Amino acid sequence: MNKKINLIILIALFTFVISAMSFGAEITGYLNDSLCGIAGYPEGYKGKIDLTINPENHPIACLTMDNCAEEGYGISIAQKDGKYKYFKFDKKGSGLIKKEVLDKIKDKLAKTPLLTLDAEIKDDVVIINKIISYKLQEKTGKPDKSKMNDMKM
Repeated sequence: MNKKINLIILIALFTFVISAMSFGAEITGYLNDSLCGIAGYPEGYKGKIDLTINPENHPIACLTMDNCAEEGYGISIAQKDGKYKYFKFDKKGSGLIKKEVLDKIKDKLAKTPLLTLDAEIKDDVVIINKIISYKLQEKTGKPDKSKMNDMKM
């Protein structure tokens, strides 16, 4: 009888470990590019869009600019103090976001999407298991491209 109980416990434990390894947590936050996300704000918009406070105001037009897209993407997640912290996606995750989210958005005046992901955070890098959903925010108005083209970290 003890052997049966031990075997059942071992199978249950093994099943739990396998399921924990293959699924992350549900993470919700705003999509941002690494060029702007790491800096905390697009330099050209200093004082207007602070991504540590208002990451939802980041325009799609910025996310899809060549210099921003080259740096990859990540997610700004609300913290206990009310500010947002930026977490970069790994290379595979950035590619997935580009293909499954950004390439499907036709309205470049929209604000950045709110993402819900099944993902893991390891050493401040987000590994996406699955994109659960994304929701576009309202339009930002016409972006000032002269300011966006001069952005530097």
